[in-house]
Formats: sequence, C-alpha cells, structure tokens
Amino acid sequence: MHITLTKQSINSDDVFMMEDSIKQHLISQGETTRCFEKEYARYLGAVGAVATSSGTSAILLALKTVGVKSGDEVIVPSYTCLAVLNAVIQAGARPVLIDNNYDPVRMDFNIMIEKVYAKISVKTSALIIPHMFGVAVDVDELVRTGIPVIEDITLSLGATCHGKPVGCRGMVSVCSFHASKMITCGEGGALAAMSEDVYERARYLNGWENEQAQLRLQDTHLPAYELRFNFHLSDVAAALGLSQLKRLPFFVERRRSLAACYSKALSGIAHLTCPDTSTGNVFFRYLVALEGRHPTRVIEEFAKKGIEVGRGVYPPLHRYLGESPLDFPGAERAVSSLISIPLYPALTDEEVDEILVASVMILREVT
Repeated sequence: MHITLTKQSINSDDVFMMEDSIKQHLISQGETTRCFEKEYARYLGAVGAVATSSGTSAILLALKTVGVKSGDEVIVPSYTCLAVLNAVIQAGARPVLIDNNYDPVRMDFNIMIEKVYAKISVKTSALIIPHMFGVAVDVDELVRTGIPVIEDITLSLGATCHGKPVGCRGMVSVCSFHASKMITCGEGGALAAMSEDVYERARYLNGWENEQAQLRLQDTHLPAYELRFNFHLSDVAAALGLSQLKRLPFFVERRRSLAACYSKALSGIAHLTCPDTSTGNVFFRYLVALEGRHPTRVIEEFAKKGIEVGRGVYPPLHRYLGESPLDFPGAERAVSSLISIPLYPALTDEEVDEILVASVMILREVT
C-alpha cells in the first residue's frame, strides 16, 4: 500500500459535471465559470469573484488590483508557500518577511501580527496574510491600518473567524484550487473582492480579450495601454469546482473527524505534541511537533512503510532570500520540528488504520 500526502476526493457528481460541460461545448471560460464565481463569492459573502488559472495568478492579480507597483513593499510571512513570494516578485515588489507564531497545540503557525507594525513603511502597499493549515487569522487590526489586506485562504477554505468565513474581512482574498487543496478544479484559483470597485478592477485586469470584438470597429480613440492578464479558468475546470464547492462542508467534517481520531491515538506518545481538535481548525494539514528529533529521520521511516509524510512548509522564504535565521525563530522552530501526517477526505478506513499503526510505532521508536 502507498499512501500519498495529499489526494483529492472525486466522486460521480464531479465527473458528471465535467462531462456535461464538455458535451455542451462549454470548454473555454464562459457561463459555467461565471456561475462558479457567483457561488464562490456567495459562499464567502464577497461582492464578486474572478476565477483564475492558478493560485499564484490570483495573488498576482490581487496585488495589481490593489495598486502594487514596481519598487513597492509587500509584507508576507516567511513561513508560507513559495507561490506567495513568486507573485510578489512578479509584481515587481520587494517582499518584507515576518516571523510566525509557534503553537503546536492550537496548530497556530500564522504570521505574528504584533511584528507587522514595525515593518510598515511609506513603501508598504499591501499585506498578504495566509491562514495557515486550517487555522484562521483575525485580520481586523491589520485592516484598520488602511493598507490593503490580501487574505490567502487556500489552506483554510471552510474555516470561520468571528462567525464569518475566512476571506471576507480584507480588501480581497485569494485561493488556490490545485488538486492538493481544500476543493479542486484540477488547477485554478480565484480572487474574491469585498467592494464593487475592487471587483470591477480585478475583472478589468483579467479580461482584456473581452474587448477585442468591440475594438475591431474602432480606428481612433483607442484606450491607453495598461498591463493586463489572461489568467482564465476553463468551464470544464469550473464545473468541477462547482461540484466540489457543494461538498466542502462534508470535506471539513471529514477532516475534523480524522484529526480527532489521530490526536486520540497519538496524544500519549512521549516527546510528541498533537493539536487540540476542539478548536475551529478545518485541518488542511495534521501537524505534530517532534521534540528532540529531526523531521527527516521520521519522514524516511514513514516512507519505508509506504506512507508519504511532509514538513508543513519547507523551506521558509527567508532561506530563499538569504536572511538571517536568527530573525525568524518561529519559522526555524517549525521547520525543525513539524511533520505533516496524511489527512484528507479521500482516505479509506483501511488507509487510516495503516497510518495510525505506522505512526504509533514510528513516533514511539524513532530517536
């Protein structure tokens, strides 16, 4: 048996939606994508959403939508996905890195909000705040700074904060629908906007092709050139997204149920910290903290059992940028102690049993 770290749950309804889209010749971006955007925006409580070709393109579109220019600074956590750094660099901005919390019990490895304020300068044009691994960040204080807040809800879609879905408190939110994420379109992403002006701006920047038919009839008075994008999501992919979005409540329930099962089985193991499963975590990942052991040794032992285990985020962004690890003790502690055990709705009961048997044995014995 080989158990992967991630695997998406695809059922007959998902397949039917994609097949139906193809049969109706709804292949490139069209009415199915618009329907997906509306349902996604409705779920978040957003004014509108713009589907994109990837999560990275959603971040880049968000940065340009809120007005980030070449030479600006964008604040991001070091302990997050490389896609965030890639988008900031692509926007021509300079990333300003912030350390993260380290709380394995709450599984809170989110950005340290109290450290953000000291890094704000006259060049700061956006804050990217990822909600890591299923744990929501309260961004209200940051929103009050007046600097555009871009929430990255990829790893916490389905979570709530103050009774509302994550992703509805900043100026915009972004999400990836890659095959490894909370819901999938195969590939793809989305930007959700909290105001009509921001939504229309994002739609404009991602829709230059929409004007081509009209421009063919114009010989003069052409619009001034502006860099715009073609980060479109196909109707086939959007059809899968529509079906997956309906199943999100089940996905969250299943993840929480598995997490509770994991913590019950592993909580008695010495020198191991398991997460509390009574919080609002939607458990995109199930992370445990090792004490006195390096993750790679444990990961290798799981691999011998045919189980793929990860490290949460690795490497952190400050290592890519050559910044001192002494400035990021939270991120350094996270990458030197955390492992991610497979947890996702597509796991069978047999696979769960296999994971738990291997986990108990390896986490007790490996030193």
